[in-house]
Amino acid sequence: MIADHTKAGQEMMPAAKADKVKVPEKLDQKHQARLDALKAADKSAFDAMYRAEQLKAHETAAALFSDYAKNGEKGGLKTFAAKTLPTLEQHLAEVQKMKVAL
Repeated sequence: MIADHTKAGQEMMPAAKADKVKVPEKLDQKHQARLDALKAADKSAFDAMYRAEQLKAHETAAALFSDYAKNGEKGGLKTFAAKTLPTLEQHLAEVQKMKVAL
């Protein structure tokens, strides 16, 4: 998953630049707070929190990429969204299958 996300980020940057879209350089406050909570979680809560965050993130990303691939402005980002969507959907399916030790 990490390799796929790294690759996607590297492929997104030139597409965004070509489409003249500024990509944020850091997390917004809401997402930073969620990351901080995950970092602060004790071992007994980490797995469940991680799965919940991954599930939410991949559901949101898959919906956004699907919509943009269908309805976005023609250009590099629309092509990128369409190309990346199957990988996102695969990641979502993997997260949905994750078992969390309680």
